[in-house]
Amino acid sequence: MRNRFKPTDLPFVGNTKARQRTSFWTVPPKGDFAKGSMTGTKMAAAFLRYLATKDTLPPILPQIVLDMAQRTDISDALHGQIVGFFSTLEQAMHSKDLQAKSEGESNQSISLTTES
Repeated sequence: MRNRFKPTDLPFVGNTKARQRTSFWTVPPKGDFAKGSMTGTKMAAAFLRYLATKDTLPPILPQIVLDMAQRTDISDALHGQIVGFFSTLEQAMHSKDLQAKSEGESNQSISLTTES
């Protein structure tokens, strides 16, 4: 029997006193921006390991973003966590050459307007 990797196995997913459901960003904002950035980088590395498993996994990045945005304890440390997390994801995507052109489109052909 295989051990299945679940979102709750991630170090930043869990329950908080303020929430009635699982939170997808429970990292306490400690220190300054630089310390927060280092923490966010470590959390992104764990997330990338989660994505690299061969299991069929539920998509959780949207929930991570929403839970980050709903934090009320805004601080330099939390901003650092967010920057570190997404900078690491961006570097990983760049290293894997995940670009719009791989889908047959150039960035110039992507429109930000909605089509009617």
